[in-house]
Amino acid sequence: MVDPASKVKGIQHMQTKEFASADVMSVVTGVLLGKIAGVYEVLNWMTDDELMTHQLPYVGREAGPVIVAAHPSLAVAIEEAQQVTHENCQEWLRTWKARYGATIAVPKLVRKE
Repeated sequence: MVDPASKVKGIQHMQTKEFASADVMSVVTGVLLGKIAGVYEVLNWMTDDELMTHQLPYVGREAGPVIVAAHPSLAVAIEEAQQVTHENCQEWLRTWKARYGATIAVPKLVRKE
C-alpha cells in the first residue's frame, strides 16, 4: 500500500524519471493514449517490478494519484479524459503534450511498511 503522506511530503526529493507524456497520461487518466508497452514501462519503473497484465489496473489506480501529487496541474486532465473517444484521442494527446510537455517526470512509489 502507498503511504498517502509520501504523495506530497518530500516529493521534490523522490527519485524521478522522465517518460513520454502519452504513457504517463495513460496511467493518470486510465485512457490508453499510446502503446501498452509504455504503460508497463512507467508502472514497472514506479514499482521496481515486472508487472503482469492483470496487475496493471490495480497498480495504475495506486500510481495515478502519486503522479498527480507530484504534478497537481495534471488533475484537470482526469476530468477532461471523460471526453476522450477513439476519434479524438490524438487531439487530446496533442493538447496535453502542448500543456505538459513531451515528457513528464514520474516519481517512484513509496511503500508503507
